[in-house]
Amino acid sequence: MPPPSSNWPTTFYHFGRNQFVSAALWGTIIGLSRPNGIILAAPLVAIALARSGPFPTLAPWFDRLNTQADLPRHLWRDLAVALTPFLGLLLYCAYSYWAWGDASLWVRLQGAWGRTYEGLATREGEQMLNILPFVLAVAVSIPIAWRLVLAYSMLILLTLLPPLLAGGWLSMARLTVTLFPIYIFLALTIPEKHRTGVLVLFALLQGLGASLFFTWRPFY
Repeated sequence: MPPPSSNWPTTFYHFGRNQFVSAALWGTIIGLSRPNGIILAAPLVAIALARSGPFPTLAPWFDRLNTQADLPRHLWRDLAVALTPFLGLLLYCAYSYWAWGDASLWVRLQGAWGRTYEGLATREGEQMLNILPFVLAVAVSIPIAWRLVLAYSMLILLTLLPPLLAGGWLSMARLTVTLFPIYIFLALTIPEKHRTGVLVLFALLQGLGASLFFTWRPFY
């Protein structure tokens, strides 16, 4: 199940700038759109505790992008906004119960995929296409924590580790491609003179992958 990637950066943007109504709205939408959207609550709670809670020394690591640090802090308000993805999930469960009489139907539907951990065995080339993006994403989470914010690294690891434990390498390439902190880091790291070339290369590879996928050809 891919994460609701289009709403994640929007929620971070508003939450980091103390635009709590907008952040709460988008956080709720995340929980409604995908059950695993609740992953976003973890880094948001970490930000709330760092900037408004008992760990002010951690604020520069978790809330470095905050542009309104002089505003008064209210821990319970920040935590309430940070937990809105759970509100969205509860609303979805309520709808599922109303429509089908089963609030946890989405859990059983995910179980129908039969995902099981397969270890490090690579029987096919396709496995490497999932392993390599996972390794690169985990590796880059370290400099992301150092150069951007630790909350971004939390988001990366919490997005990738549960699916790994539940189903091995299946869909790892699809999951890593949605992690927006990686693209922010690449934009900051790649020299400006090389960015156009990298964008063209990525576009060509994406076009090649799409053409192979839609014509039922293996990408390895």
